[in-house]
Amino acid sequence: MTEKLKWDVAGDISEEIKDSIKGQTPSWKNYLSHVAAEHLDKESKEKTHQGAANSIEATEIEKSERKLHLGSDFEQMLSVIAEKSPPPVLESGGVMALLATNEFFDIEEIKKELPIELDGYIFGVGAGNIYSLTHLFDPEKPPRAIMSVDVIPEVVLVGRIAIQLMKRTGNFNEFLRVLQTEEMFLEEAHEVIEKETSQIVKQRLQAVNVKSVLKDIGGQAVHTPTNGIIEYGFHDRVSVFAAIRDRWEVLQKLAREDNIGIGLADMIDGEVVASVSNFGEFRNTANVIYVTNIIDHITDRGTNFGENDKRLRAMGTLQLLDNGKSVFLDTTQGRNYKLRVSQHLPEYSRDDFKITRLF
Repeated sequence: MTEKLKWDVAGDISEEIKDSIKGQTPSWKNYLSHVAAEHLDKESKEKTHQGAANSIEATEIEKSERKLHLGSDFEQMLSVIAEKSPPPVLESGGVMALLATNEFFDIEEIKKELPIELDGYIFGVGAGNIYSLTHLFDPEKPPRAIMSVDVIPEVVLVGRIAIQLMKRTGNFNEFLRVLQTEEMFLEEAHEVIEKETSQIVKQRLQAVNVKSVLKDIGGQAVHTPTNGIIEYGFHDRVSVFAAIRDRWEVLQKLAREDNIGIGLADMIDGEVVASVSNFGEFRNTANVIYVTNIIDHITDRGTNFGENDKRLRAMGTLQLLDNGKSVFLDTTQGRNYKLRVSQHLPEYSRDDFKITRLF
């Protein structure tokens, strides 16, 4: 009989999360960015001095300032958490997934397995295949926001640079060119680091070898296929650059509306999960929870399967994101990095870690 790893968590996991953050200042109480809040305060004071004659105009301004900034709010929330509970340090064991991935998936196959049409958010790991998941949404109904975390600072730095360039460049070709131009890339990296409010996160971003990162990005960009998002000849893995190109208008709109964010954090951190579960309409929408292959790292590719009880049990926090509509996408090295879709937090057996072929 195959041993299965199930998320049988003793007690109510939501209560456990609640207890773990008791006494801490809520970071997303009103879901407004600090910038928006400052504007609201300023407008309120000006409205008082202007009097009733200008009240209609001030009200309209106030409405426009109330537009949510989900990306920067998400990043700010992670910065607050990082100061209280620093993210774990995980050394990359090989080539980092900087706007790249080893994963592959059949878009139409996964769409058929979706219980309902997606209409919510994407929450997951990295600055790679998470962008490809926008292909699972109807182009006319894109995700409301993309929220990503990673414990590797190189990934966070590149992810934020990419978001900035999605906002500033006019088209994908310009995005790709600027991303590979050393002077411009260094300027963008400097701006990302200066904006970071957490000293812990800032220090880790400052330690990144930016020129080495730029070289890795250039090496991935040259493999961008002309058509489709699959890098044929590379074991059918997804080309992240091609995925961004094919969903450029959707991603640029999300970026310009400040609805994409990435921060340095552990996806299974209790406070991170609790905050995401209370985010906007997350509890009521059909979302994508992109788990990727974090179980590989937790179990050291299955060699510690079922032995690191504390860490395995911690992954159960993701159950809080299961609202009966959302789906989980995951994979393992043993599955040759092919993504699968599950309507609940995935279960694993030792067979999931058996390597059937080598890349």
